[in-house]
Amino acid sequence: MRTGDERKFANWLLQLGDKLSNTDGLHPDTIETPQDFISRSFITEIFGDRITMEQVRDNPDRAVLCPKNEDTFKINDEILRLMEDEKVSLN
Repeated sequence: MRTGDERKFANWLLQLGDKLSNTDGLHPDTIETPQDFISRSFITEIFGDRITMEQVRDNPDRAVLCPKNEDTFKINDEILRLMEDEKVSLN
């Protein structure tokens, strides 16, 4: 999400926090997220199709927060899969 979508998302989040969003027929612990706020692959949306070591060095403060270690391991595996191999020369 960028620019216009960020404003829509911010407004939706404020409505959710103010308990103004529609929760009719939903379990009390459930929220309905609009389809355009759901990402199929947020890692590639953030980093692109390939992740370089330069990107990692240039963005040391980036983090993906997860509620469970199990989720963290899956995300780490996906990020490692997208990382480009560094060439190492042994002389």
